[in-house]
Amino acid sequence: MTLKNTFGEYSFVTKLDVTNLEASAEWYKSKLGLVPEEKYDTPNWRQFSFPDIPRFAIGLNWEHLTF
Repeated sequence: MTLKNTFGEYSFVTKLDVTNLEASAEWYKSKLGLVPEEKYDTPNWRQFSFPDIPRFAIGLNWEHLTF
């Protein structure tokens, strides 16, 4: 059994709840230089990888609650 079989494509994905998905996604892309992983996009989710850190991602989750 290999790690890829155990964990799949990614080893670690951090989930962050946000109130504005589009604005947050643009900020992570333009300000932090993260790379969008569009194959994971849904109406409530955007996922980004780090250019220099393999198998690690950040996912933005649109939280419907008002903080």
